[in-house]
Amino acid sequence: VPRDIKEDNLKEGYLFTLYMKKQIPAYRELPKFPAVKRDLAFEVDAELEVNKLLTALKESSELIENVELFDIYFLDENRKSIAVAVDFRAEDRSLSDEEVNKEVEKVIKQLSEEFKGLKLRS
Repeated sequence: VPRDIKEDNLKEGYLFTLYMKKQIPAYRELPKFPAVKRDLAFEVDAELEVNKLLTALKESSELIENVELFDIYFLDENRKSIAVAVDFRAEDRSLSDEEVNKEVEKVIKQLSEEFKGLKLRS
């Protein structure tokens, strides 16, 4: 019995072998054009599931690369605020502020039709 086991007063020892498949590192080419980040805060009904809003937001535009939730708080018992950071990126060009602003307006319009009572907080 190894000395460590005796010193720790361990009564039983266990031996195991761990087999792991070698992971092939995933390669993803670095983007050629920069992302544009916008922070958006939505006022929604308190019972709205955050994940539903995040999924709809991600699917609302081909230019949305990533959506990250960074804040939730209740305004009152019926309303809450959901704040997200949204990354916009085009694969073939740099996006202008004007393009991103138009895309944000389109996304907000689409989300407000899907989720009644949704408003953009200023």
